[in-house]
Amino acid sequence: DTAVGRGRSLAQVAPAPSYSRRPVRAAPLRNVLITGAAGYIGSHMVLLLLDEGGYRITAVDDMSRSSWDTVVRLEALAGAARAR
Repeated sequence: DTAVGRGRSLAQVAPAPSYSRRPVRAAPLRNVLITGAAGYIGSHMVLLLLDEGGYRITAVDDMSRSSWDTVVRLEALAGAARAR
């Protein structure tokens, strides 16, 4: 039988720890190279990283099984992500 189970809340059992506040610095951008970036999996990986933010993405593709429409779409989305 625990203290919480006996009708006491967790806050009554253990006080919340106190943390000192430190200034938050912006994390540097992480460099990522995505090969096959105009293909299905690569383009979705680019979209995921753009959405998450904090990445400098270099996209490479030989266009053997890819679409230029995908490249244009990713460029537009990258520009919109930079504007945020």
